[in-house]
Amino acid sequence: MIKPIASKYTLLAVLVILAAVVVAIDPAKSTSAPADGYDDRRPSRVVFQIEGMTCGGCAATIKSSLATFDGIKDIQVDVAAGTAAVLYDSRKIGDVESLAQAITASGYAASVARVADADQLLREKQTTARKALKAIAAVGGLEIARTDFEAEMAHARSRYAAIYGASVMEGPQGKRLEDNLKRQVAQRLIEEGIHLQEIKRVGYRLTPADLDRAFDAYLEERRLTPESFEAGLEKNDMSLTYFKKKFSNRVLIRRYIDEEVLPAGLSDLEKQKRYTDWFANARLMAGVTYYDPEIERLVGRPSAGGGCGASCSAGR
Repeated sequence: MIKPIASKYTLLAVLVILAAVVVAIDPAKSTSAPADGYDDRRPSRVVFQIEGMTCGGCAATIKSSLATFDGIKDIQVDVAAGTAAVLYDSRKIGDVESLAQAITASGYAASVARVADADQLLREKQTTARKALKAIAAVGGLEIARTDFEAEMAHARSRYAAIYGASVMEGPQGKRLEDNLKRQVAQRLIEEGIHLQEIKRVGYRLTPADLDRAFDAYLEERRLTPESFEAGLEKNDMSLTYFKKKFSNRVLIRRYIDEEVLPAGLSDLEKQKRYTDWFANARLMAGVTYYDPEIERLVGRPSAGGGCGASCSAGR
């Protein structure tokens, strides 16, 4: 009689398993999406163009202006670009103009730049993930190569390790330092890209001979031979080829600014203001698209702490 009992319980176990499988694949019983077909994990996104932002305090004000809206999932404010991207539940917020009006009422004129539904966002995410393998971001049509970012990070880590010891990047403090370095390196590369994009747009160029002369003068000023200079770079995890590439970019940018952006006869204060205004406009026209979500988190979201004094108060 033992075998029939075993068969009976075996059959019962199989039936229980089959029932569980049916429940798992039955759309009516699944908890992955509600009955109306809306997936709460796939919100829509609206990007606003915003005027007058100057600091993290401005960003905090804009976020506060949207705090009363039910259905907002996330808000990313990019002060430098003058934009705010809002992820929202389209079932609860049908008219994104109401969000723009709320931001405007807080003291910062806002207009809808673009809207993307969940399907569009999914396609964008897939495309961005592929691009992130080779680049951290794009400035207009110029991509910021991941190899450049990694080369700069290796150099920065090596420099700090040489000063503070190999353990400087360990523990919670090391993690904060790593994040700071990533933000600083990414910001520097993005700012370089903005300059280069604008220079390319206007067609300004230097000849290879111009760049070679500038590099020779750089070594002569420091009383270095090419061999000793290259050896020093290798100790700090940087190749001569990469350094010359970045050096050429710096020379090109500096000469363009001196010759085309800052006319002769300006005081230092006037030069600073002229350059600041020029760069803000160049960044706005170029546009920055982040491929790496960690870089976007570190660079694209300003600190909500602090303010910019009178200009921030005036904006509010």
